[in-house]
Amino acid sequence: MKWTTITGIIAGLSCVMAVVSGSGVSAITPTAIVGFGDSRAAGTGLMPFTVPSVTDSLCWRSSWTATSILATTYTVPAYNVACSGATTKDILSTQTVSDGLGGTATVPAQIDQLPARLLTTQGTVVTIQTGGNDVHWADILGDCLGAELDCGTVQEQAFFDATRSDADRSSRSA
Repeated sequence: MKWTTITGIIAGLSCVMAVVSGSGVSAITPTAIVGFGDSRAAGTGLMPFTVPSVTDSLCWRSSWTATSILATTYTVPAYNVACSGATTKDILSTQTVSDGLGGTATVPAQIDQLPARLLTTQGTVVTIQTGGNDVHWADILGDCLGAELDCGTVQEQAFFDATRSDADRSSRSA
């Protein structure tokens, strides 16, 4: 598998934006934009919220994300519940994050951070940008950037080994 193939797979896992109604895909006027996902969706490293909530801070959320840009474009509310370090399962499960003081904190499942009405309201557009942490993307980049390796080979191996346990991962890299 080549680097571009892996990048394409990650991109495919990273963004879903379609509204299905009746017999096919149709255009709608959004009433709200919801953003689920990992650090890319959370906007980690970008301008933070002016007055962040505790969960915004723990998840390293920014007010400058695809979710907020879409909401501004359509003049509708944005609900960015993405969290740095999240995997796909964290959309439906609690997530343990660093508290910034050397300890950890737990944040609610992303779906539980939304008003329930948003998930049943016609016109709510949902974006999902996740998958990088599921395939250990940071490890893959570290392997490629930290050594003189053929990143295509490292990418391919990391993709297929992504489900192995942390113990296996440690013993193989030693």
